[in-house]
Amino acid sequence: MSTKVDHRLLLFALVLAMFTAHQVLGEDDRYPQKDVFIEKCMDTIEIVYVNPSQSYIHTVEKYDMECICRVINPTDEMKISIMKTLRLAYVCHQPIPVGRKCGSKSILYH
Repeated sequence: MSTKVDHRLLLFALVLAMFTAHQVLGEDDRYPQKDVFIEKCMDTIEIVYVNPSQSYIHTVEKYDMECICRVINPTDEMKISIMKTLRLAYVCHQPIPVGRKCGSKSILYH
């Protein structure tokens, strides 16, 4: 008894696997960037918010804040304030889009 193979289904599965692998591989690049961001921005995103200087804003503008927010884990959240991180992203012209997550928090409005 032979099994019929639908080539469209195989093509769909192959394309899906390629895009999924690419997305997963891209995530690894953000962990070092997240660690550097937390280290450099600790004064601003800790308990007491400190307004960033203009040179500081230019530095943070180079980060991909949406990706950094996506990879913040519960251990990071014990050290930093998600709300202050979101505020810093907004001040640095990189607001996190509504509907996305930053750590364990969902962004509902700006």
